[in-house]
Formats: sequence, structure tokens, C-alpha cells
Amino acid sequence: MQIRVLLIEDSSDDAALVVRELERNGYEVEFNRIETEGEMRLALAEKTWDVIVCDYSLPRFNAMRALSVLHEIGLDLPFIIVSGSISEESAVTALKAGAHDFLVKEKYARLAPAVRREIKDAEIRRHRRRAEDALRRGQAQLLSLIENAPVSIAMFDREMKYIVASRRWMEEYGEGHPGLIGLYFYDIHPDLPEQWKEAHRRGLAGESLGRDNDMWVRADGTTLWLRWMVVPWHNPDGEIGGIIIFSENTTERKRAEDELRRRDEELQRRNTELERLYRASEALLSDALMDRPSLARTIVNTVLREFRQSNCSLLLLNNETRQLERIAVEGPYAEEVADSILGLDQPGLVAKAVRSGQVINVPDVASDPDYLPNWKAARSEMVVPLKVGGDVIGALDVQSPEPGAFHEEDERLMTIFAERAALALERTRLNEQTVKQLERLAALRVIDLAISSSFDLRLMLNTVLEQVVDQLGVDATSILLFKPESGRLEFVLGRGFHTRGIESSSLRPGEGYAGAVAVERRIIHVPDLNAVKDQFVRRDLLEGENFVSYFGVPLITKGELKGVLELFHRSHLKTDMEWLSFLDALGWQTAIAVDNAILFEKIQRSNFELVMAYDATIEGWSHAMDLRDKETEGHTRRVTEMTLNLAKAMGVSDNEIVHLRRGALLHDIGKMGVPDNILLKPDKLTEAEWEIMRRHPQYAYEMLASIPYLRPALDIPYSHHEKWDGTGYPRGLSGTEIPLAARLFAVVDVWDAITSDRPYRKKWTRQQALKYIREQSGKHFDPAVVEVFLREIAGLKPKEHSGQFRNYKRSGTN
Repeated sequence: MQIRVLLIEDSSDDAALVVRELERNGYEVEFNRIETEGEMRLALAEKTWDVIVCDYSLPRFNAMRALSVLHEIGLDLPFIIVSGSISEESAVTALKAGAHDFLVKEKYARLAPAVRREIKDAEIRRHRRRAEDALRRGQAQLLSLIENAPVSIAMFDREMKYIVASRRWMEEYGEGHPGLIGLYFYDIHPDLPEQWKEAHRRGLAGESLGRDNDMWVRADGTTLWLRWMVVPWHNPDGEIGGIIIFSENTTERKRAEDELRRRDEELQRRNTELERLYRASEALLSDALMDRPSLARTIVNTVLREFRQSNCSLLLLNNETRQLERIAVEGPYAEEVADSILGLDQPGLVAKAVRSGQVINVPDVASDPDYLPNWKAARSEMVVPLKVGGDVIGALDVQSPEPGAFHEEDERLMTIFAERAALALERTRLNEQTVKQLERLAALRVIDLAISSSFDLRLMLNTVLEQVVDQLGVDATSILLFKPESGRLEFVLGRGFHTRGIESSSLRPGEGYAGAVAVERRIIHVPDLNAVKDQFVRRDLLEGENFVSYFGVPLITKGELKGVLELFHRSHLKTDMEWLSFLDALGWQTAIAVDNAILFEKIQRSNFELVMAYDATIEGWSHAMDLRDKETEGHTRRVTEMTLNLAKAMGVSDNEIVHLRRGALLHDIGKMGVPDNILLKPDKLTEAEWEIMRRHPQYAYEMLASIPYLRPALDIPYSHHEKWDGTGYPRGLSGTEIPLAARLFAVVDVWDAITSDRPYRKKWTRQQALKYIREQSGKHFDPAVVEVFLREIAGLKPKEHSGQFRNYKRSGTN
């Protein structure tokens, strides 16, 4: 067992005896011998010690001072004093000062047991301190919780003396006492009802109980309503030590409940009075009616049925036009007033009621100066504003042929009904508005998707026109695009037309309404085309369409005019700000769609021209190589054609074949770095010359790798001299490490080389070439590629070559 011992001893021999005794008892001792106070402080600061063994008296230090230093620092270490001679009185004094044991020098038999015991006792003391600290922290947390709890909490002992009381408890039940701890609860509340004392006794007996809505009367006479709970608490030995009382002041809630109950009773009385009216308006309050015209008819019919009057109208205020629009009417005067529109600022009882927000009840209309006659039989009239919050949205107008037909009760009941009707109308309006907004957002989303998923101009514009007709409710719509080359607005697409005349539209900017839209770059609205026939230049083109209303919207993006969106309707269009805002948004979306399609078309054309230029350049490079090496003229064209055929037979995709073709054309581009005296040498090359010749794949890589466009085509120029068995160059790749394109080209390149005349040899016969290709399968060439080559390119039947063609797995290719 390891032990760290701080020896306060001036004799090294005595220190050695202490250490030897501890080692003899199985300890592995790490010690430090010191003689002064300074050395002790330094040793305690540098290291943690298990025990201190101190000589009682040293020349410059002593055990009593060492104990004082230990206490100053705040360490609790086993402290054992050893001394040659000490009085019993001194020994007792040292033990009182904090020493844990006392030994006589040269009698160390008790040393090891004393050290073991004191180390164990020190550990016990540390555990106890940690437990006490944890307990104090827990108590502090509990007290904080109690102190800041949202309810009143107090803790009592078995005699009902306060142990703990929260701040809220002090405020509500302290009765002015600055402190409650230790006070007897019943002394502070001598008039406590017996039922509460009984609850305390039951809690002290071990029962948990509580109750809602108990009344508490304070000493000052004020009354509180409480919700309380009594629970026992237990001592560590398990016995009940007292009770805890939780109390919540529910006075405000009780008052609110009482007030609510009072109002509920009042409401019950009124509901009884209104039962007939509410029953009749059940459909009004349901969710069954989803459009305002239907709901308005229900409201009007309910009023006539329940109040048994003659005429009823429901009018809604249009804040933009400041007009009262009659959206539902029933009664004898319905035909006379159905299409009439009242101005908010004009005379009349309805306009007056809406302006003032007050019910107008006229017993005799003939004597009222604000009355506007609209029914000869009318004698009395009542107008009730329809309000949502503080805003008046319209009015209910009821007429009777009887004078004084509307009593105070009728007025009150009608006002209540009008409140419900107004809320139902507003709810329906908001629902219609929300549905319409969602539909329009969905329409914009559909257009967005069409723009993002396709660059087909007609497809995108057809989507736009479909949404214009569906969401704006127009009969027909068309798009004229501005053609910069002709300087005219030309028809491109239409929807909803009965004839095809619109398709001939071709206007100069400034000509007609569409031309004016293009020049002025603003929305133009023509409410009635019949009233401006002479100004509508395309009247003949739209013969038979019977259009009445027209809207023209400029299509502008990035400051440029793209065209004009046109809307046609065969009757007068009713629009509002939301309608116009959505029309404007559609104009922006349409302009973006047109711009995207035109931009994509330009990019496609540029890309095509660029690709053609690149491919022409590549073919030029290839032709330059053939011109340089006349002995291999035509080689590049032949191997490129055969490689593409072989790739298609192997199932290579069209996208990859594009890069494969470029690689085949450029397969010997690296030879541009080989000197003519080597490249064009008619004799066999020396080993040194071959070393230079073998660098041409690396030259090709260095030439093409920096060109992003040609990087995907590098496989053939860089790797077509690699061999299946790993003996090729420049990297010594083997098997499927070699890119598939290079494996395909290697077979074709060798085939063309051995079947063509060269300066240093004559071409081989077909049979010789086939034999060589077979022999190199698995050595120079990929066996699977050889099988396909022999079958698809050399034209051999399966029985004429070894092996069977199998589906080629490309997962191992690069």
C-alpha cells in the first residue's frame, strides 16, 4: 500500500526508523523530511500527504506550532507526535490542539496501527464533511424553493411551532409578526376554527388531506378564500416530526368564478328570452354556409320569420368605394331595391346608422327627415349596424307596414342577433379570403414550379394563362411578346377565346391598349370596351367575342420589357385591391418565366456553338497529329469509330460516349512532345528513344488536365498504354484500376496498328491479328472487352472464339 508521509524531524536516523517501521508493516513509503515552518508550508502547498509524523520539539520548530500551521491552512491530516520524553500534561495539550496520537521514540510498535487508524478516521471525517456539505446545500435549496414558491408554505413541529415559513406565508398569515420561527401557531391565530385544528391533528397522525375554497378571516377582518393541503413530514428515524401546510390564495379566482356564475345566471335568463331567436339562427352559427351570399340570405330570412315583418335587407360596406352594397333582400320591395346601391355619405336611415354605429328605430318614417322612401306601404323602420369589434361592416334594415312596430325588446334581440350575424359574416369573409389567398399562393407556386422545372416557353406560359383564368375569374387571356428584332408585340399564346382572330395580333409599342401598356409600363384597365370602340384597334380581330372588360399588364424584368399580359371578360369585372395585387404578381411571374425561357434558349445556343467549337478544335488537333505522322494517317479516325462502336456494345451511356470520343481523337496528343527524329524514325527505336516515346501519355495528361472541358476525356490519352497484367505504362495500373475507356481503346488501338502498314513492318493478316488479340486476353487486354470486340467488331460468331460473352459488370471501373 502506498503512503505519503511528511516527517517533521531534525534527526535523519529517527526519520529512517519511522520509514523502516512503516515499510516493515507493508507500506510503500514516499516521504519528505523537513525541519522548519517554511519547509512545512512549502511541502503542504506542493503535494497532498496522507499523514504527518512530527517530533514534539525541534531546534527551530515544534509540534504545537506545526499544528497551528496545519489549522491555518485548513487541512485535516492525521497528525502523530513522536518524542523521546514528554510530560503527560504536554501530551494532553497537544491532543487538545489537534494531534491524533502520541508515540515514544524507539517504541514504534504502535506506529503502523496508529497510522492505519488515523488515515481511516481522516477518510471518515472527509466523507462526513461532504455529507454535511451536501445536506447544507440541500437545505439551502429547499429553503430557497420554499421562499420563492408561488404558494404559501409553512413547516411546523409536532407542537405546531414554526420551523420554516415562506415569504408569501409571512405576507398572508403572519399577522404583522416580523419573524415566525419558533412561535406557536395557535398563539398567532387564537380564533382558528376547530375544523382546521382537526386537520392539523390528522396530519400529525400521518394523514395527508386538503380542501378547495375554504374561507380564512384575518385579524383585520378581511376574508381570503384558500385552497390548502396538509402533509406530515418524517424524521430520519421514520417518525412524524410535524406537518407541512401548503396554501394557495384563490380569492381572486373565487371572485371571478362568482362573477362568472352571476353572469351565467344572467345569460341564462337572457337565453331563455332569446331561445326562439337562437333556435331559428342555428344554421347561421354553424359552419355549413361557406359563402357570404348564402349566409346573407339565411340571415334575412331568419329576421323576417322570427320578427314577422315585411321587408329585410342586409347591406355590406365597401370601404374602397364608400358604398353600401345590398347582398340579400326579401319582402315586397325586393324587386324595387335589389340593384340599388346606397352611398355612405348620402341621406337615408341605413347610411346614418352605419356612420353613427347606433341602432336607429323610427316608429313613423313619414315624420323622419332622414327617411328615403322606397316602399309605399312602409310605416316604421329599424336599422341595426353590423359590427365586428369597433368596426361597422354593414347593416340590417327591417321595415313594417305598421307604425311603431319595433319595441325595446325587439331592438335588444335584434342587436344581439346582429352581433352574431356580423361575426358569422366576418368569419365567412375571412375564410373566403384565406381560401382565395391559399389558392393564389398555390397558383404562384405552380407557376414557380413550371419555371424551375422546365424551360419550354409555351409550357410555362400555358401554366400562367391557366392560373390567370382560374384565379382571376376572367373569360379569356393572352400573351403578346416583344420581339426586339421586329420591334413589335407578337401574339404567342391565348386561352378562352371563341375565335382565332387574336392570334393575328401584331402591334407596335404605343399602338392600341397593349401598345400603350408596353410604352407606359403600367396596368391599363378599360371597364367597357363598347364605350371606346374607336380606340380599340383590334376590334375586328375580336369580332364575335363580345368582350366588355379589358386589362393589360406590362411584363417587365430587370428593367426590360418582355411583353404584355392581356385579360378579357364578357361582362363588367368586380375587382378589389387583392385582385389587382395578385394580377400584378402574375405579371411579375410571367415576366420571369419569359426571361428565363429566353435566357435558357440563348444559353443553349451559346453552349451548342461552344461545344461545336471545342469539338472542331479537338478534331483539328487530331488532324494535325495525322499530318505530322503521315505513316499513321487515318488511324485516329478508324480507332475512334471502332472504339465508339465497341463502347455502345458494352452498354456505355451516351453521356460517357461523348467524352470517350474526345479521348479517342486525342489519344496520341502527347506525341506532340516527342521529337520528330524519334516519332518519325523509320527504323526501330533504341531503348533511350523508347524511354522518351513512353512519356507521351504523361505529356497528354499535363496538356489536358488543366482544361476542365477535356478532363473527363483524359482516360484514353493518359491510360491507353496500361496493360491488364500491370506491365504497361505510365503508371503500371492493372485490372479494373485501368479506366474502362482506356481498356476499350487499347484493344482497338492494337488491332488497327497490327492490321495497318508501318515503316518498320507490313500489316498482319486478319487471322494473325485475331490470334494475337486472343493471346493477349488477360495479359495486355481486359478479357471481357476482348470477348465483345471479337463478337461485335471483328464479327466472329461465339463458336469462333474462346469464352462466352457475359454481362459486363462495370462496378470495378474508374
